Amino acid sequence: SYSDHGLDTQYNLIMDSVQLDNQKDFVTFPTILRPLAYRGKAFIDFSMNMAKTGGDSKIKVLNWFKLSLEPIKLCIENQFLLCLLSLQQVLSEHDGSKGEDEDEDEDEDEDEDE
Repeated sequence: SYSDHGLDTQYNLIMDSVQLDNQKDFVTFPTILRPLAYRGKAFIDFSMNMAKTGGDSKIKVLNWFKLSLEPIKLCIENQFLLCLLSLQQVLSEHDGSKGEDEDEDEDEDEDEDE
């Protein structure tokens, strides 16, 4: 949640539970990330409060923040890490090729202006 009261701005993020499953077949760890035990508390609880230093000032000061994490179980196997690395490589190649296309479009626009 988010609230802004003129001088103070507050952010809150609360997650009761999260679970990350491995979608591959025949894996050692079908569940990669999960809370260790449910204790009735939020899995992740993050809050932050910022305030302006004065009435007309645009400078914000961090008054306080709170981060609470419950214990988690994390089980990652080599195959999953390799999939993440290959995904990262594909995404970075896609971003690189997109940038080259944009540069070519800009060059074409400049040629038309002349």
